[in-house]
Amino acid sequence: MEIALVLNLVTRIRGEVPKSPFPKTYILIGIGFVIADIVVKAVLAPIWQKLLLSALG
Repeated sequence: MEIALVLNLVTRIRGEVPKSPFPKTYILIGIGFVIADIVVKAVLAPIWQKLLLSALG
């Protein structure tokens, strides 16, 4: 995080317009991973439930 702040400061000193410290592609990739996590958990939950119930007796 400190690197982003330093780069932002350097661009302001040079008179350039500071860019966002997190590109949109990283945000979209993160959202994609969150959605994939939800889908995987929703698909595997019933299978895991059956496995645990059979192990308990």
